[in-house]
Amino acid sequence: MSVGSIDSSFHASSYPQVSVRTVEGQGGRKDRGLFAASAFEAGQLILKESPILHTSHPIARAFIPTADLDIPHDWQRLLFLYATHRRSNQLSQVLDGIIVDLSMDGVCSDLAREADPDRESEFQEWAQEWISWYHQQGGSDGTSWQPTAEEIFRLIAILETNSHSRDEDDMRDLLDPRTGVVPTNTSDTMDMAMTMSASTDEHEDDETKDEACGLWIMASMLNHSCLPNCTVFIPPTKRTGDEAALYLRCIRPVSAGEELLINYHDEEYLPTLDRQDILRSRGFDCQCPLCSGRVREYMRSAACSNLGCIGGQGVCCPVRANGEIRWICDHCGGALDALAISAVEAKEQEWMGQWEQILAMTIGDIPAEQCTHLLAYQVLQQLSRSWAVSLPANGGSITPPFLPFLSPLHVTHSHVYSFLKYILFEQSFWLRQQFGDDGVHAVLLCMLAVIERALSSLGDGGLSLNVSEERRVLGYWLVKEAQRRLEQAEFRGEEEVNRWRALQDQGLLRWEVGMQYLCSRD
Repeated sequence: MSVGSIDSSFHASSYPQVSVRTVEGQGGRKDRGLFAASAFEAGQLILKESPILHTSHPIARAFIPTADLDIPHDWQRLLFLYATHRRSNQLSQVLDGIIVDLSMDGVCSDLAREADPDRESEFQEWAQEWISWYHQQGGSDGTSWQPTAEEIFRLIAILETNSHSRDEDDMRDLLDPRTGVVPTNTSDTMDMAMTMSASTDEHEDDETKDEACGLWIMASMLNHSCLPNCTVFIPPTKRTGDEAALYLRCIRPVSAGEELLINYHDEEYLPTLDRQDILRSRGFDCQCPLCSGRVREYMRSAACSNLGCIGGQGVCCPVRANGEIRWICDHCGGALDALAISAVEAKEQEWMGQWEQILAMTIGDIPAEQCTHLLAYQVLQQLSRSWAVSLPANGGSITPPFLPFLSPLHVTHSHVYSFLKYILFEQSFWLRQQFGDDGVHAVLLCMLAVIERALSSLGDGGLSLNVSEERRVLGYWLVKEAQRRLEQAEFRGEEEVNRWRALQDQGLLRWEVGMQYLCSRD
């Protein structure tokens, strides 16, 4: 989009700290990117932007989505707001520019079509249905603007490609885990006495549970990296009444003239092939340092087979060396040979081959006592029975347990982490029922240890650890679990109480570090 040509409703000059430039896209295509006009440090705010369309707008919020349309409720609100602006001739040049110039690659590119052949036709059907519904509601009242199916389809495709959203009914991990309020020493954007309940009302209407979703022009120029140097944060508006805003914050040092990059998805612990599948559905084949192998694929890990690394000290991960991908140990520098790599791949296949049984076990379709052969069950059993965590001083990284039955996989492998994440956040009742309180806190600590061991192997001085959303959220829940245990202190000895207080402090430290990068004071 030629942002300089838009009318006074949008001022590109309001953002002198960044510039929009043409970048070389895939296949020689010319794309746009957002670049830093000056250097930024990690934690520094780059820009704050107001949306062009947002579900918190009074017109959008007053609109009640209809079940007659398959279109997601937040998009229904945005379409209605768009139509209202068009009918009243508001933001006309801005909206013209959006419809003509913003990317639709998440729907209409060759890669997106290949990833989901039916999505484009589905969105076209949605546009036709919306037009019919709009006319039935009396939308065509003689105004100069009349919607077309092509225009509405383009807007839907643009929203799919460029919109930013956040579930406002699940903002718990932004609250101080001890008090349930946002700490006042964070950004003024979060400087509020927000006392949201830790759980939403089960009887709350679906319309009030929609995500906060919006379209921002400058943020639409941001390209992706699986190792981003920036993050986008959208503060809540539903309960605070604040105006919607998007905050672009630096999370890694950025030089003047360097492109600003964000992560298009919220999964930082997926192996490369899985990440690329997600990103192809967004319309591009990622070639960031992590996807191209220039940075070790820390989430796909194997135990080093060299004698000096026995006991889980060394972790081998794929990384490009001398022009080829090799499994290099971060402890001794050795590499797995072809036979060892084949053994790793076979173990990966074994784990994934058990996944259907794992799911059946966790939802109760298969009794747990019939699943003791499963790798996942063995992990839970070992953690809950025998792992005694030694807490490091001053918030140092926790060491993950050594689980020899996983060999040649290392416990930091994404297969293990993804299962633990699923069991902790989706099936916690089953976990506590089968393995008790010890099982829950062991899984939580193991996940934290996996993240810290894996990200520390990147050798960036702890920067990846500090900006990790996974680590911040796990820190939050570690505090909550420690609080739960401390409430039972009358049944425990002084040593046990001191241990859980130490765990609470460790979790809080990790949460606070992450919050500094998410919404620290400018």
